Amino acid sequence: MKRLVLTAVLLIALGAPAQAQTPEAAGPNKELSGDEETSANSDRIQPIQTYLNALGYDAGPADGVLGKRAVAAIRAFETEQGLARAALETRGALTLLLLHLMIAVPDLSEGVTAYKSSGYATALRVFRARAALGRATAQYYLGIMYDKGKGVPQDYAKAIEWYTKAAEQDMARAQYNLGVTYYNGEGVPQDYAKAIEWYTKAAEQGMARAQYNVGVAYDNGEGVLQDYAEAKKWYTKAAEQGYAKAQSNLGTMYGTGEGVPEDYVRAHMWYNLAVAQGNETARENRDIIAALMTPADISKAQKLAREWTEKHAE
Repeated sequence: MKRLVLTAVLLIALGAPAQAQTPEAAGPNKELSGDEETSANSDRIQPIQTYLNALGYDAGPADGVLGKRAVAAIRAFETEQGLARAALETRGALTLLLLHLMIAVPDLSEGVTAYKSSGYATALRVFRARAALGRATAQYYLGIMYDKGKGVPQDYAKAIEWYTKAAEQDMARAQYNLGVTYYNGEGVPQDYAKAIEWYTKAAEQGMARAQYNVGVAYDNGEGVLQDYAEAKKWYTKAAEQGYAKAQSNLGTMYGTGEGVPEDYVRAHMWYNLAVAQGNETARENRDIIAALMTPADISKAQKLAREWTEKHAE
């Protein structure tokens, strides 16, 4: 019987992170000398530098020090926005400036909408700004743009860089795409062990496609020692979410007795569920299994499939 190979397709999904908050410090202000004042306002200056850099102004490192580059960037921003020059030595003026900067950063949804309509220049501007602020979804989208060459020259190294930034914030979609990258050897040496590492991170967050890929890895012994029990575990997790390829592979495990007791009724049930979603490999294998079954067993398998469907439709 045929076994489906690992799915290696990049995911594109939506999602918007929360806006950064910068609460006011509590308590009365003291009269300070110039150096102390700069230090006391570093909690305002640092995010101002970060936002300026995100918007494409060269404010230098976000170190909380109001140096010449930061001041020049502030003045350029104020001029372009038609704002009055802020008194940078006062906390209130810095707070107001920060609010203007936060408003000026385009909303992530603008980038997503532009990306979906092939407005890649706008999408790139938005995602770069948001990614510079540490937004995982924007980092993920930048990874996709560099991976697929959408609006930028294709660059696997940059795709990996941005996927990694998002993946390290536990974004399952980015973790999955890193798995695809290492599995296919795109921009990096092919590395099944690294692929399974990232797939597992996404799988542990409940992503069915990643769970299926982990199952395939254990089934075939790619990047890990072959382990049918682990393969069944991960296939089942994905199959219970309705992932057709996992359902088909579970059918094959029961049909051949790999890692589980041979059970044609259970095999036929899982094949039926996959066939209902248009999986042709499951259809072929179901017909092979059916030829080995009694009409009563086929009826029992069909009943199990209906019960599973009704249960998961609730």
